[in-house]
Amino acid sequence: MERHRGSRHAHRPVGVDSVVRALCVVALALTRGPLQAQEAPPRLTLDQALQTALKQHPSLQRTEAQAGAAAARVGQARAGWMPLIVLQGTATDGPLGAPAFGPLGNPANFGAPPLSVQGMAGDPVKKQFGGGLNITQTLLDFGRTQHLVASRRGLARAAEDDAETQKALVLVSVQQAYLNVLRAQQLRAVQQQNVAQREATVKQAQVFVEGQLKAGVDLQLAQANLAEANVALIAADNDVRYAFAALNNAMGATAMTAYTLDAAGAVTAAPGQSGSSAGVEAATSRALAQRPELRSAAFQRQAASESIRGVRSELMPRVDA
Repeated sequence: MERHRGSRHAHRPVGVDSVVRALCVVALALTRGPLQAQEAPPRLTLDQALQTALKQHPSLQRTEAQAGAAAARVGQARAGWMPLIVLQGTATDGPLGAPAFGPLGNPANFGAPPLSVQGMAGDPVKKQFGGGLNITQTLLDFGRTQHLVASRRGLARAAEDDAETQKALVLVSVQQAYLNVLRAQQLRAVQQQNVAQREATVKQAQVFVEGQLKAGVDLQLAQANLAEANVALIAADNDVRYAFAALNNAMGATAMTAYTLDAAGAVTAAPGQSGSSAGVEAATSRALAQRPELRSAAFQRQAASESIRGVRSELMPRVDA
């Protein structure tokens, strides 16, 4: 009877401890659930990443500003066809307004020089007021303005194509960075499975060693393999962080933000392409006709030719009226 009472008294704290542990686990799960929901990274699709890059990437803003400046220079070059209007005036107020001349102590030494109209000298002694309006129109410049406008127009088109080239490069870099993140995450998942398998192997080896079914060296080898797997998992985590940094950089963002990517939407079926020589030639011809950097180079060459013609026209006379 005493032994039965003792066993009941000994088993009672064990039940209390188990209940307390269960309550702690439930409370911990309830507290962790909302935190994990709040800390979940935002979802980012490939289309959203591309649109974000087009809106905020600084290189695109730079090329667009350069294209706008080049277009403005075309209007500046066209100003050579417009008349030149010059408005001038003169005003003197006698000796006090005359320039510094004469003997010392002359009040004119403290005056200001008179303003004069083109073709009319101001009188420093008398009061004088005058004005003039000159209008000059170029009648013949032997193609100076025409070549200058053509050169500036070619540079403007080249700047537009440069903007398209930069846009294509940004989109390609975003797609590559997005897929690299998915690749890094898949490799990390593989390493996590590897760690889980190595942990199971360690537990199995420990049971065999405790049961004296295997030597202790087997347990040590299993532990070494587990440590190697943990190192590989840490490297995979670093690769994921690096891939997210590259993705943010490709989108033009400066913050280190992690996202939940859409793997299904990122992988699209590529259209079938023929490997024949005819297909390669057609693709090459299409690339030569559509590549914006090639069009930009052609426009730059055209602008250089027009600039050379404009410089040669400077040797010819100019007729103004």
